[in-house]
Amino acid sequence: MSTNREREVWPDLLKCIAMMMIVVLHFLGKGGLLEMREGGATDPVFLTAWLMESLSICAVNVYMLISGYFLSESGFKLSKLISLYLRLWFFSAVLGLVFLACGFETTEPIDKHFLLRLLAPVSMEHYWFMTAYIFMYVMLPVLTTAVKHMTDRQLKICTLVLLAVHSFIKSVIIIGFDLDAHGYNVIWYICVFMVAANIRRSGPGILGRKGVSLIAFLAGVLSVFGESVVLRILYARTGHFKYVIGLPLDYNNVFVLLAALGLFGLLMKVEIKGKIASVIKWAGPYTLGAYLLHENFVIRYSWFKWFGSERITGALQLVGCTLIAMIAVFITGVLIDFVRGLLAGLLNNILKKIKPYKKISDAIYSVDTVFAEK
Repeated sequence: MSTNREREVWPDLLKCIAMMMIVVLHFLGKGGLLEMREGGATDPVFLTAWLMESLSICAVNVYMLISGYFLSESGFKLSKLISLYLRLWFFSAVLGLVFLACGFETTEPIDKHFLLRLLAPVSMEHYWFMTAYIFMYVMLPVLTTAVKHMTDRQLKICTLVLLAVHSFIKSVIIIGFDLDAHGYNVIWYICVFMVAANIRRSGPGILGRKGVSLIAFLAGVLSVFGESVVLRILYARTGHFKYVIGLPLDYNNVFVLLAALGLFGLLMKVEIKGKIASVIKWAGPYTLGAYLLHENFVIRYSWFKWFGSERITGALQLVGCTLIAMIAVFITGVLIDFVRGLLAGLLNNILKKIKPYKKISDAIYSVDTVFAEK
């Protein structure tokens, strides 16, 4: 029986849903659809946009939970790190230069700094999520060793302390702290990693009950929605709260984390059979391509215009354009990443026939065995 058939479907399902949510977030945010219009807080487009934003904002944390859940009992592999960097470099440098050669319009001047962001995507934080993930993965031997040698109680206390410092306090006291990176860094990734490690070791707990998970997801969504809309109404009327208006959308906001945990628990261990399951399992490993595609710096601030973001005047039109953009970007990104994977495999097989390359490859895999030792 193949590994593909043995693999559970729910992690890939979560990846697909989370990635489509991420596309929705970027379409609404970068498309300027979250701004208050002439109709004010009662404008249907404004309310619909914020409802979709609130439903989707947990997506990044969901992606972090998935990786943390499996990496917490996995080993560091230098080969995987290099493969991931080359994958990232393909989408950043190769596709970026292709976009420029094809005449795609960019909002930034094409100077040395711009080109450096394409050519050195991790160091220049071309994709903040990938920079955070790669640094977290480099620290994986330390993290997994710490998790392995902690008791269940120690692991829970350590996780709660991290969450208190980086999530709970800022969520209760609505104020912008200098320490707070809003969840856009490796520190928050480690926090979510620890949460996922608890789930992996002790089980989902009450989130194992689908009804509780659904309530947690909806509670998080409605809290983010209510807090975001109220703060924007207050800002529009008083001119105050400018520096905290975006806090409800921070990835380290406790309600965003709650929604992520709810969605994770809701779909965890869900079973899907037949062709649909096969398609989901096939697409799951390539979902990252959708993010790397539309967040490429060359098209990051223009792709949403291709789907009519500037011409939206009604709520139904907003939903329709958002769904079309979501599906189109997701499918295109997955397909490009799939083709990239095929080409990378083919190139690797050809290069293996060259002795220097094979020696380097063998040396890399020998490092993998070092970290596999117990």
